[in-house]
Amino acid sequence: MKYVEEAIRINAETYRAWTLLATLLEDKRDFKGSFTARVFSCHLQPKNVEGWINCAELGIALRDNFPDDAAHFLEQASICYSAALRADIGNQPARHSRAAIAFERGQIRTAAKDYLYLLEHGGEYDIHALRAYAEMTIILASTRKRSSYKPESAIEWYRRAFDHFRAGSMDQPHPIEWQDINIFVGLLAYVEHTKDAIFHSKLLARWLMGRSSESFWDDWQDDDREWDIDDVRRTEYQEFKPGKYPQSSYGSGLPLDLRAKLAVYRIKLGDLDEAQRHMNQLDPDGPNGAHVLSNEPHLLAEIGSALYDSDLRDMTLRFLEPLLSIPDVLDSAALLAAGRCYLDAGDKRQAEECFGAAIDADESNDEASIDARYELAKMYEAAREEQEAYILVNEAIRLQQAHDEAEGEDDEDEMGSDDEARNRSGARTVRKARLKKQRAPRQLKPRAPKPKVFDENGNEVRRSRPRRKVFGRSDEVTLEEKRRDEELATAWRTIHRIRGAHDPNNGTGPSITFMRAAKDLVDDFRSCKGFYPWEKYLVHLGINEDRQVYVSRNRNLIEMKERLSHNLNPFEPNTERQLGERTAVSYRGVSFREWLELFLEYAIGLAHNERFQESYQVCESARDAEVFAKNRDDMFLIHVTWAACALRARDEETCVAAARFLMRDRQFDSDPFRMFAALCRLCPSPASWYASGPVQKYMLRQIKLMDRALVSGGGEDKDSDEEETRATSGRITFSERTA
Repeated sequence: MKYVEEAIRINAETYRAWTLLATLLEDKRDFKGSFTARVFSCHLQPKNVEGWINCAELGIALRDNFPDDAAHFLEQASICYSAALRADIGNQPARHSRAAIAFERGQIRTAAKDYLYLLEHGGEYDIHALRAYAEMTIILASTRKRSSYKPESAIEWYRRAFDHFRAGSMDQPHPIEWQDINIFVGLLAYVEHTKDAIFHSKLLARWLMGRSSESFWDDWQDDDREWDIDDVRRTEYQEFKPGKYPQSSYGSGLPLDLRAKLAVYRIKLGDLDEAQRHMNQLDPDGPNGAHVLSNEPHLLAEIGSALYDSDLRDMTLRFLEPLLSIPDVLDSAALLAAGRCYLDAGDKRQAEECFGAAIDADESNDEASIDARYELAKMYEAAREEQEAYILVNEAIRLQQAHDEAEGEDDEDEMGSDDEARNRSGARTVRKARLKKQRAPRQLKPRAPKPKVFDENGNEVRRSRPRRKVFGRSDEVTLEEKRRDEELATAWRTIHRIRGAHDPNNGTGPSITFMRAAKDLVDDFRSCKGFYPWEKYLVHLGINEDRQVYVSRNRNLIEMKERLSHNLNPFEPNTERQLGERTAVSYRGVSFREWLELFLEYAIGLAHNERFQESYQVCESARDAEVFAKNRDDMFLIHVTWAACALRARDEETCVAAARFLMRDRQFDSDPFRMFAALCRLCPSPASWYASGPVQKYMLRQIKLMDRALVSGGGEDKDSDEEETRATSGRITFSERTA
């Protein structure tokens, strides 16, 4: 290894030295270093297409092995595929792979551009590129982004492919599958060509069933008798010859997902009788109900959403209600629809469940999530739960603002293809579009599932704020509270077990298991309104009333906020604010001293994992909690921890602010002054900064304040008041800095 590094030092353009270094690092199981060395070696032979592709595939494999660095490896893999295409522009596997990576990174237009290139340059019948291109156009259209890649374009490419393969003999193999028909008719329905979607559904299904000769069915579009389970209605059509083809080539052989589409399209056209015939085959209580619920529950969601959109709410719950107990089937829009149906039926308990589930299910915070918060806020306002209603309506306004700002980025995105600066907004676009509508999945390389969700900075997204069930039955509320208590007790056992087994001298930092358990506990503590002043509690939820100048286009939200702000009295009797008085020693059976230790450990762990802003927020939450704010020793520990997190982040401003607090709080101790000096010199600013005029003047002011306090016996003149004001200007207010 030493000789190889020396060879690279002498001549960094030695290809064999880099490849040998990559091999040696791989033998040492330093896979990241090995990958970097291989990338360098590829740059020395830029025309070696196979080398670039192998390097890209290695990066994709490492993406699954190191999920925390997935974004980096995907970026490098994309660069490698781009280099391979510069060397060989016609390399289809490289272009396919680059397009798939671009999609995963949220670069929708870049992916669409590559797939369209594949179709235009000799691959017009490349069905895999066609499927992916169709999905790109739907995503771009669903998010109302102006783009040259439109669903109509994908429709034309599909028409060419179908015409080409239908012109051949059925004995000849072709790549067309049922999912291609689903995608194609879905595109037609998306552009509001519902009748064409029905026509081509039946035409193409007949072709795949081997009954192309029965073209006479094309002239009969009044109903879908061709796809009935029996021959009763078919025999009424004179040209139909019973027995010519097997029964399995008619209704019994039609895939359920295509039958669901026919039902949805008939509902849109108002042909409920024909839609009912299809829905009978998909009814949860029907002959195929068990199969649909077990294997294809999304079909019921599609039908339920179509019924709701057609204002057939009495029938909507018939298809949506069985899905409420199946996780991850209903998206936020479907849950919102179910909640409104329950509300119309007078079942407020189920409506509250559905609206809450819609809020929790939506990662992209789209319009359905905003509407769910508004509906739930209206219910809470009517039930005199003004605090929860006020929080929900402010969350809705904040999300509406983010939604409006995202729409305003259209012009910027249209300037060119998605580049590195728009990865994060594009990734949100993908999630948003996927939640809007159920579409045929893209057939790309499978990858390891992601158990966690990360925000645009790569940090794990916090779980939704716990909400008390206002309309739940008493036994349900008790059961939910008991379940929550058991979860938190398990988390505390995990904390104690890991603490006992952890060696503080190994330098590895807290384990993932510890951080997950600590996060659950800290979030539960922070969700308790009784520990915080009302204004501070709102700030921790991201609601800063002093800074809210945004005017939403949704007047209902603004009017509700104004109405609640006038009627809200967070300090009225019997509110949760009295919780702090009822639990003066402990919370959930755990002493406040142990809660503080957990806060500080969690903050240090976040800083160790380079999630500095989150660590600051945890320290700020501990500082603002009334059970800690009144204890001088607790505040000392909080600010020392805060300074430690800032020091690890090399954050000079925060280090100085924490040190200034300690100097003010312990004015007659010398250690805070030493700490201030040490932090100033450890921060990344020049060493001469500590010796500069402003810092030395600040130190002199502090000394003068001490002298005056001792001489006057606590009294201070006007000048000292002004100096104290300047001295206290370093108070840490991260909620404002990071807002």
